[in-house]
Amino acid sequence: MRYSFDEFELTLDAFELRKSSELVAVEPQVFGLLVHLIENRDRVVTRDELIEAIWDGRFVSESAVSTRIKSARKAIDDDGQTQRFIKTVHGRGFRFVGEVVEGSSDADTSGAPKDDQPAKSEDFVFQDIRFCHSADGTKIAFTKAGDGPPLIKTANWLNHLEYDWQSPVWSHVFLDILRGHTMLR
Repeated sequence: MRYSFDEFELTLDAFELRKSSELVAVEPQVFGLLVHLIENRDRVVTRDELIEAIWDGRFVSESAVSTRIKSARKAIDDDGQTQRFIKTVHGRGFRFVGEVVEGSSDADTSGAPKDDQPAKSEDFVFQDIRFCHSADGTKIAFTKAGDGPPLIKTANWLNHLEYDWQSPVWSHVFLDILRGHTMLR
C-alpha cells in the first residue's frame, strides 16, 4: 500500500517516507504514527488510540506522544502553527487533513531473495525503551527491537535511542540489522 500527499509518498511495504522521491529518515514510531493518522484520516484520532496503536497500550507520557507528533510534522514539512497535514483538535486528538491518494506499492518483480529486499513494516517490531537501575540509583536506558537472534549495538560517542532512527548514518543500518535479528542498544 502507498499513500501520496502533496510531494510526499508513504510506502508501507518498503517502510519508507519519501519527499519528491528523496528518502526521509523517520523513527519507526513516527512512521507508524503517520500511517495510523493517514489510515484514519476520516476522523479524529485520540491520544489514547495512538498510545494503543503505536505503543501497544504501554504507559507513555503525554510528552512522548507530543514528541512523536512534532517529529511526524517535521518529517512532512508541517508544524504546530501551520498544521497543513496534521491538525490538533484540542481536547480531542489529531486528524490528518492533507489530501491523500491511495495506491498499491510497486511490487518487486526481480525475483531477488528476501535478504536483498528492504525491511518491511510488517516484519518490524517497534523498539521498546526501558530503564535499568544501578546500585547508586542511576537510570540507564536501553532498547530492544526486532525478532530473532540477539545483536548488541553498543553506544558510541554520540547516540540517542530515539533520534538515531532519524539519522541518515544509522537508520538504514538498524533496519538491516532488524531483518531476522533482535537488536539491543
